[in-house]
Amino acid sequence: MKNKNCPHCKQTKPISDFSKRSDSKLGLMSWCRPCNRNKVKKWRLNNKEKCYANMLKWKRKNKVKVSAIQKRYRSNNPLNLRSSKMVCEARSKALIKNLQFNIDYKYVHSLCRNGKCAITGIEFKTTGGKNPYSPSLDRIVPGLGYVRGNVRVILWSLNAFKNKWSDSEIYPIAKQFCKSYEEKLTNPADGTQGDPASGVLSVSTT
Repeated sequence: MKNKNCPHCKQTKPISDFSKRSDSKLGLMSWCRPCNRNKVKKWRLNNKEKCYANMLKWKRKNKVKVSAIQKRYRSNNPLNLRSSKMVCEARSKALIKNLQFNIDYKYVHSLCRNGKCAITGIEFKTTGGKNPYSPSLDRIVPGLGYVRGNVRVILWSLNAFKNKWSDSEIYPIAKQFCKSYEEKLTNPADGTQGDPASGVLSVSTT
């Protein structure tokens, strides 16, 4: 048998459109997959409390499996988890500082989906805990709240440097810092050359 009729939608469909069921005569579900999905979806909408209770019961019985699933998800979706955390942190700050708040997980995740800082274009690093390259939610205009159009995801180190000031206030400081740092690399006053931050220096003998 290659085809089967679904008694719900009254359509004849390929066998592949029916899920398996060992206790049935044909070894298949009576309804087709789409009809079954709609049936389950409708039942869940009408029985939310029961679904929640069943979910908790299953989790308690399958703690090892749940832990493995969660670990795998965290490993494969670091930005998803970080987006949720940034929203939670922003909501708390908005309540404390009495700021406007109308963003959600989907909106924040859309801002960092490419995995790069909105200002520098540098890629985020989401492993090993918080680091200078971790994603961080920034208010473009510090005086406004966490609202759509006024937030962006940038490097945590850059956000810490920016603090409560605007781009225009920070820019001349950052520009001068870069200029001074480059001069120190090429013309060090102590006779050394190289990047102090890297730990690799050469001493001039002249």
